[in-house]
Amino acid sequence: MGRIEEFDQLRRLKQRLEMEKDRLYKLTESICVISSSDESAGKVDGGGLNTTEDKYISIADMCREQQKAVKECEGEYWQLEDIIFNKIREVSKKNQTYAYILYARYIDMKTQEDLADSKLHYSVRHVQRLEHCAKDAYKKLS
Repeated sequence: MGRIEEFDQLRRLKQRLEMEKDRLYKLTESICVISSSDESAGKVDGGGLNTTEDKYISIADMCREQQKAVKECEGEYWQLEDIIFNKIREVSKKNQTYAYILYARYIDMKTQEDLADSKLHYSVRHVQRLEHCAKDAYKKLS
């Protein structure tokens, strides 16, 4: 079965987006931990900034940068997903089963086994054949 570059690119973008969101979550978590431990921290000798405050400022800056990275990645992801979705909509005008399979596999990221068992009530082999035909219909639109 031939691969479609747009689907592979969407999968990579989704993985990257999840990684970026995870980094943002961890940074936010760090800010919460520092904020809760801030009351018990003492001042550094010489009247300088508290090391906890330094850490907080540093992590807050990293958090802002990470938010920008997440937004950028989300924008790329949604733009590509919209292109793919519009092509799947075109496929649905010819065959709704093909469109459903493409949507479930490449937008919802379901496995062939999930589709065969829970949604379509077909064998996995039949879902594979339908997916192959659906991809052919999709490629004709490109």
